[in-house]
Amino acid sequence: MKISNLLFFTLLLLNFGSEKVMDFGSFTMQTPENWVYVKQQGIDSFVGEVVLDNNETVHFDYGLYSSKLEEDLGFIITKDSVFTYEENENKQDTVNRYIQKFYAKRDTLDIKKLYKTEYHFEKINNLNAKVVTPKKTGIGVTGVYFESTRANGKGMRFQISGYNLSEKNQREFLKAIRTLKFKD
Repeated sequence: MKISNLLFFTLLLLNFGSEKVMDFGSFTMQTPENWVYVKQQGIDSFVGEVVLDNNETVHFDYGLYSSKLEEDLGFIITKDSVFTYEENENKQDTVNRYIQKFYAKRDTLDIKKLYKTEYHFEKINNLNAKVVTPKKTGIGVTGVYFESTRANGKGMRFQISGYNLSEKNQREFLKAIRTLKFKD
């Protein structure tokens, strides 16, 4: 009985010691102890990066023009067809670096299958958040976007995201973004 209690308290202490609250000045986020904040220089917004395990990184942008984390499609949908972009093999054509190539008739294709990411909306700290995850772990964007960092809608935009995160880092990052708190 005493050994099981000792083991329980040891595991409990190890679990508490493995996280920290990172304070970025304008916001905070609870993260694993070994994540490191790296300051960066922004032009019109507050930007930075956080180094995760295995030197994977996530980047944040807190300002008026922060990305909405919309996927760069790599394809065009017209009224009846879908075209992909391919690099133009004609190197002398300096105007048309990419060309459109027919991919499929629109009515024969499930467009959603072309996307690498999926998203849903949820409340994080009473704010509307768009959470983006890759359909296949390790391939695509994982992140969160806030249209406003204030409940009254008069705050700044904010996004923090990483690309091609490992399964462990994606899981820990998704846990961390749900602890985001913005300061007024």
